[in-house]
Amino acid sequence: MKIILFLLLFLTGNLVSAQGTKIISGKIVVSDATVDQVLVVNLNTEKETRTDKDGRFKIEAQLDDLLIFQAPHLDKMRKLIDEDAYDSPLVTVEMTSHVTELDEVVVTNYSHINAFNLGITSTYIKPLTPAERGKYRSEARAMEFSEKLLMIEKLETLYDEDFLTTKLKIEKDLIKAFFFYAVEHPWFIAVLKGKNKTLQTFNLTILAQRYNTLQQQD
Repeated sequence: MKIILFLLLFLTGNLVSAQGTKIISGKIVVSDATVDQVLVVNLNTEKETRTDKDGRFKIEAQLDDLLIFQAPHLDKMRKLIDEDAYDSPLVTVEMTSHVTELDEVVVTNYSHINAFNLGITSTYIKPLTPAERGKYRSEARAMEFSEKLLMIEKLETLYDEDFLTTKLKIEKDLIKAFFFYAVEHPWFIAVLKGKNKTLQTFNLTILAQRYNTLQQQD
């Protein structure tokens, strides 16, 4: 009996080990656009790569990791690494061209609109001067902003509209603003980078209570 139990534990351990991190090979397919230099990001590990001229890519991932595919000329795509994708020698990702139709172009001055007026932040943020805007375009700030967008992508994947409106009492029209509010907290980003959803939900609930309080004060 002890020998059988040992064998079962040994086989289970090997199975878990075999399903760890591996290199996932894939290919982007688009019918009417170029497929090179598409950004591929593992939302769980934040590792990223880009496709070659044939749309092929390689990236480290494991089961249940979420891959994000994006390029200026393509619609954003998400791919969950399920068992089929994990075991596949080549993951095919079909994407579509991003088309923007403009019926009329109207130039309007929106300089009076800011994050404070939109409810994204609770405090007024002074408009940037031209020099400050130049600094904002620096690589460090761009990377910081990109990280926040990835964290918002993860929140949108983890929590649906029903949970946010019913459980967290966030108004439907303010969900996006709430996500921006949440990722402005470095400590929450650190929690969100982990894989403990219970801890993530607990901290998101705290932020929701604070955000709702701020909305009531306004």
